[in-house]
Amino acid sequence: ENQQTKAFGAHLAPPVSLVGISGIFRQPSFLESQQLSDGAWQNTHPMVNNDAIYKDVVRYIGELITVNTLPAGVLCNVMAALQQALPHYFWVGLYVVNGNRLELGSFQGPPACAYIHKGKGVCGTAWAKARTIVVPDVEQFAGHIACSSLSKSEIVVPVMRNGEVVAVIDVDSRELNAFNATDRHHLEHIAAMLSESGLL
Repeated sequence: ENQQTKAFGAHLAPPVSLVGISGIFRQPSFLESQQLSDGAWQNTHPMVNNDAIYKDVVRYIGELITVNTLPAGVLCNVMAALQQALPHYFWVGLYVVNGNRLELGSFQGPPACAYIHKGKGVCGTAWAKARTIVVPDVEQFAGHIACSSLSKSEIVVPVMRNGEVVAVIDVDSRELNAFNATDRHHLEHIAAMLSESGLL
């Protein structure tokens, strides 16, 4: 094992493998989940350290966004890195501002809403308020747009450029109350990276 691999952590493949990504994703222990009777999902591996995983993912994304290829492909890989590495993620994607609505961009997960108007749902509200919104229980959010009935909680983080929202990162979980300050901190960092990258 070389020093580059060690530095990059056990969760993700080293940057040298970007051309043929194969080992980036969840370790088997991260997939030890069970479906509950109400359709929610519970992670049964209590020792998962999401802060450590995020740190590895952030380093990996830093490598991904420097790859000279189509922006859509790079953003797809960024979303894939997040969805595969974080055990509580069910769906993750970008909605990009286009006129008076958000339009679906790169994502990982089941098919999603094609567009969302400003001020509507969690994504549209995060855009209108230009701030991160964490929703512990989507059923309790007035005007929630249910793209999937499996979604139980959500976090939406705006991507800002020159004081304006240009996109939002949307993450859904099958678990109630799945997102906390750790998710917010790292996703806001990733949003800043995407803003600076010029990919959006």
